[in-house]
Amino acid sequence: MNTISKTLKKQKITISFDENIDSSRLDIKMIDGLGGWHTTIYNIFLNNELDIESLPKSKGIYKLNINYGEELTYTEIFIYLGKTDYEQLHFNFYKENERIFCKITSKLSNELNKEIVLYQFSDEIKEILNELKKIESRDQSEN
Repeated sequence: MNTISKTLKKQKITISFDENIDSSRLDIKMIDGLGGWHTTIYNIFLNNELDIESLPKSKGIYKLNINYGEELTYTEIFIYLGKTDYEQLHFNFYKENERIFCKITSKLSNELNKEIVLYQFSDEIKEILNELKKIESRDQSEN
């Protein structure tokens, strides 16, 4: 089991992976708000880097988004009822029966205390991702 952990004052984030999880394909984000023009994305784990300073600082409604490559995803809406100064987040990823699971625990948000399974992107999202790749490829060939 590989573990990455960071502490900032009284906040702590720990992410664990079993040997079947490629951590370079994993990203964890928190998004402030439920959409619209005024959203803030907090990259908690991206490119194998854990950024504890990216945790939201204030109370509010947030969306947790976990992606594994371009194949699997999980989204959860949750609430922080107060400041996040004492948040203790733990993510424990493991693979079982060809599925990726994660046990999440949070000291401050009850909605996050659960065991989840990452699921495949919908066909619509896959189509959008393929279109974005084509655009990116075309832009690179023009430069």
